[in-house]
Amino acid sequence: RSSDLCPLEQGESLRLTGESLPRRTVRRSRPETTSIRAQILLNLGYRSESRCRSSRRLAAVKEDAMTSQYNLRGAKGKESAHQEE
Repeated sequence: RSSDLCPLEQGESLRLTGESLPRRTVRRSRPETTSIRAQILLNLGYRSESRCRSSRRLAAVKEDAMTSQYNLRGAKGKESAHQEE
């Protein structure tokens, strides 16, 4: 309870803390906010870029898998035809 702390008056304690902190935080708040915003946008850009890269990679892997399955089926068909002759 702030009323129990009698050595300093309520207004005096607020003034003491108010003198040191708000001036610094007010001056720094705008550059901090813009740098944080820029960092977030940069991270979002990296994330979308990596998502695009990973989806391309996945498509290439699927294409390779389908090609190899097709080649295996073709090879199996040829082997069985050669064995019958």
